[in-house]
Amino acid sequence: MILPNPRSRIAELAAAVAQHTQCVDDYLTENSLPHPSFHVDGPAELELPPEIEEARRHVLQASQELNDLLQKPKDLLFNHQHNLLAYLKFISRYNIANKVPVDDEVAFKELASDIGIDEGAVSRILRLAIAHRIFCEPRPGFIAHSAASRQIADDARVADWVGANVDEMWPAAERLVDALERWPQAAEPNQTGFSLAHNTDLSFYATLEHEPERARRFGGAMSFFTTGEGYSLRHLTDGYPWDSIAPGTVVDLGGSHGDAAFALALKYPSLRLIVQDLPAAIANSKENKETRVKFMAHDFFEEQPVKDADVYYYRWTLHNWSDKYCIKTLKALSSALKKGSRVLIMDVVMPPPGALPNDLDRKLRAMDLTMLETYNSKERDLDEWKALLREADARLKFRNLYQPPGSTFAIIEAVWDS
Repeated sequence: MILPNPRSRIAELAAAVAQHTQCVDDYLTENSLPHPSFHVDGPAELELPPEIEEARRHVLQASQELNDLLQKPKDLLFNHQHNLLAYLKFISRYNIANKVPVDDEVAFKELASDIGIDEGAVSRILRLAIAHRIFCEPRPGFIAHSAASRQIADDARVADWVGANVDEMWPAAERLVDALERWPQAAEPNQTGFSLAHNTDLSFYATLEHEPERARRFGGAMSFFTTGEGYSLRHLTDGYPWDSIAPGTVVDLGGSHGDAAFALALKYPSLRLIVQDLPAAIANSKENKETRVKFMAHDFFEEQPVKDADVYYYRWTLHNWSDKYCIKTLKALSSALKKGSRVLIMDVVMPPPGALPNDLDRKLRAMDLTMLETYNSKERDLDEWKALLREADARLKFRNLYQPPGSTFAIIEAVWDS
């Protein structure tokens, strides 16, 4: 077997980095825009047009592969250090981002005195963060913000995201293997790495229901995580032929406070929308008579009370549940469906292994693992989604897959044929 010459590949990658970096640099320079910087005043967003954003993506992908190739195989293993989240947990626990002035510096000694922890421990932990571009040390013994740490100070949702990661997700990941050894079927939402890490027999969401501050923080974290074009409700309203249904009735299962339903109602005035969720979510929802959106308390694992609707849809809901529970909620629709009723699932559809550039593949696989660690659920490929439909009811026929451009989610369409 003849292996490819790694020298030719590294030269190819280096050329790609240079070419695409030049495109980004030229655009920023020609338009008098700020260039990327680790400095506290560095731009939080580059706001590039699509073709320049694509060049930026090429730089990241090529430079990541180049970095991996130029390391020794052992270094690829050593990169996975056990303490890479320790400094983030420290920063979150002691609110370090808000104790460091945005436009000034503070001595490690003063910071240590403020939080009541040994100065040596404080400086050692934060210098690892600084090595990873989070904060900086403008002169010996003093700490100041970098562009990254400033995001934690400026945006409460970023602080929530950091806190939820280090306090909820990190411990769950650390106990994943233990959970699989104890519960090898990986099917129940209260038999997870999260369950062991937090010593609870409740599921993730049931746990948060008992602790309002944790629930609030997780909500803030998700608000930050889903900020961006990929999660825009525009992909729901524009990515499916809703005109073919209007006028008609649409049921949003697990629709929370109705954001998706309101977006549909505003664009398609003849649609009648019903948002269903658990009582606690519905209690915090507000109906708007002008948009014809109604709210109904309903557990979607129980028999569907709204009969003969034109569409029943799940938006980014089923990925929180293992197969047995997804099948259960789909079965609960059967008695309500009429011939031609559509079931829409708007969720991630995993690509085949290796189909995406490596940096994107890593992010999707990491998200998939988070589902396992926290809920015993998964991100599914198209065949797995089709299998759920078949197992729920043979009369629920897969018909189409819509992939709105730029959307993180695809829309899976099934039709009731009975």
